[in-house]
Amino acid sequence: MLPVYVSSHGWALFELGVLDAVFGMGMALIGVLVIIANTGRNLLAYLSALIALSVISTSMWLLMPDTLLLKALSLLILGMAFGGARVHIRVAIACRYSEAAVGLYVSRANALATPVLLVTLTVALLLQTSATRFARGHTRVEAVGA
Repeated sequence: MLPVYVSSHGWALFELGVLDAVFGMGMALIGVLVIIANTGRNLLAYLSALIALSVISTSMWLLMPDTLLLKALSLLILGMAFGGARVHIRVAIACRYSEAAVGLYVSRANALATPVLLVTLTVALLLQTSATRFARGHTRVEAVGA
């Protein structure tokens, strides 16, 4: 959805690259912080911090002006929240299941994610197309009536 956002705001490929890179940097940064902090002892605080990061990032995205710096900062924070949740889920799975079971579950999740993503994007595209057609048809009726 990031390419759609960038193109709808008239930004170029450079801005898309910056935003995508900053999201990845956030994911890497939280990995380093997890290693340093050894959050296994303070799991509730860690998960609460991830939720807080998600709320802060979403609020920034929705409420701040559309400048590259503010959107990049928002995606850095969101990358940290997403990466932190990803690290925690992987640790939880690795501690509870055998290596073979983890591989099986991950492959099944990846196999399921592809059709779910395809259906979601298809529905979104159909809704957007029908909304655009409705708006164009509605505009033509107003123009003819005026």
